[in-house]
Amino acid sequence: LLGRNAGLNAFHGIIPHQVALGADDGRTNLFLNAENSGDHRLSNARSDEAIEIGIAKLDTVLSSQHFIPDLVKIDVQGAELQVFDGAEKTFARAGRSMAVLMEFQPEALGLDTSHALADRIFSFNRPVFMVHPFEGNQLQPLKLDVLHDAIEGCMHPRFDVHSDLVIAPEDNRF
Repeated sequence: LLGRNAGLNAFHGIIPHQVALGADDGRTNLFLNAENSGDHRLSNARSDEAIEIGIAKLDTVLSSQHFIPDLVKIDVQGAELQVFDGAEKTFARAGRSMAVLMEFQPEALGLDTSHALADRIFSFNRPVFMVHPFEGNQLQPLKLDVLHDAIEGCMHPRFDVHSDLVIAPEDNRF
């Protein structure tokens, strides 16, 4: 779908890969959601129907590329921490110049993984923002303690549990 969409819109420089991103290279099961094709998952949370697919580290996928992405978008239905685990070399190569836009969905992660992912997001020592859906999708600065409180259910009045987060690059693009 990505390749077809890029072609229809004459977008160049898009290289689709038919592989899930994770912490390791190999094969895994992708559990299918018959009601929502954007909600297939690597964990068997909602379906017994699965297909075997390839899985790779982002580091492996980008190892043959001679560029560093400006933006990495992560929307992997609960496998976000595994994507970060498989992208250590990519983040090291990018330094502080790469932005990350990611979905944060604690109900798909579980309590312990949500807290671990929050810590990982802030471990880059860069500004983190929430894309605020109720205020025109403006970027709202986010602090680690607020994110941890939200995970625990002590909802901060400006935070939606199912949100998009941005790890900002160090430069002024944001």
